[in-house]
Amino acid sequence: MEKAAIEQAEEPELELLLSGCTNRQQREAVLSAFHAFADGDHKGFAAKFAVLLQAHTAALHAAPERILGTVQPVLSEHGRSVTDAAACATRACDVVKDQVTAVLEANAQLNEVATQGRTAEFTARDQFLQALRAETIKVSDAAAEVLSVSEKRIGLGLIVSYVIGVLTWPALAGILRVVSKLF
Repeated sequence: MEKAAIEQAEEPELELLLSGCTNRQQREAVLSAFHAFADGDHKGFAAKFAVLLQAHTAALHAAPERILGTVQPVLSEHGRSVTDAAACATRACDVVKDQVTAVLEANAQLNEVATQGRTAEFTARDQFLQALRAETIKVSDAAAEVLSVSEKRIGLGLIVSYVIGVLTWPALAGILRVVSKLF
């Protein structure tokens, strides 16, 4: 009778119990244990309890897969969100890095221009002061020459006036005598 039950296993309770068996030996062991436990009454409490335990075991066995099936899409979506956020952060960091690099380059150029401007200003000031000194020397020399020429002319004028006075004194003295006699 057991052989017929092993081969047929038509009853749904037995099919459930045998569903996890992979070969004939396992099936025979499960059916033998079932018949011993059911004590010949495969519709009684013991048989139903065995089927209920097997169903519960199958449900518990399938629970991780169901949970994984439920959680995995959420985890995948979260993973994609994290990956997208990381990519966005990387792009933003690259943009900021490029901006910082541009600012540093502009700052370096500005420092270079400022240094060149100060250098040009100092050079222009030095050239202006040198030109001013040269012009001051020229003006001083011209003033000294003018003074020298003026001194010479004044001296010459005094000498000429004295000589004219000495030469003309006798004539003036004669005119003054004539005029004083007339009046």
